[in-house]
Amino acid sequence: METTSSRSRHRVRASSKSARPVTSSAVSKPAAKKKPAEEAAGQGANPKKRAVPAPVARRSASGRLRYMLSRLGTLARLEGWNAMNETLNLKGMGITVAAFAAGKGYEHPHYHAEQEEVYLLAHGRGQMAIDGQVIDLVEGDIVRVDPTAVRALRSHPTSPSVWIMVGATPGCYRENDYTELTDKPAGF
Repeated sequence: METTSSRSRHRVRASSKSARPVTSSAVSKPAAKKKPAEEAAGQGANPKKRAVPAPVARRSASGRLRYMLSRLGTLARLEGWNAMNETLNLKGMGITVAAFAAGKGYEHPHYHAEQEEVYLLAHGRGQMAIDGQVIDLVEGDIVRVDPTAVRALRSHPTSPSVWIMVGATPGCYRENDYTELTDKPAGF
């Protein structure tokens, strides 16, 4: 997916050997925006819907949402693009879990005006193209990407992959925003 802003417009042309930034003076947004699942389906994600159990929610007596639990299943068996924002009722971040076949992925370079992202390769092997540099990743690698860095990702040509992607805008995280309850047991 190409995006534009008042900053210089770039896109990355990725190949299995290398990626390099290509300057474009006239990049425009598509007329109709596809849903991520539709875009990912064209890039190797399985578009088939599978039965996912309904999320489990717990509310306090006042009705405040205390937690949401959603079960995706075994990562190695996960298929497609799974945006978790609505499922988990997220307000301060975005989380997507995506599974791609070998050599496939979200190869449409993009960047953000403010949102930084973290990419965790949870299963398999993968590659990211960031500002024209291709980085090979293995299971367990985690990459933080600056908002304006142009990025794309895919499975390694010889391995399927599962990615957990988290995005948030600066200022959302609070270093010491917790209260430790030393006099109460955790309950397990």
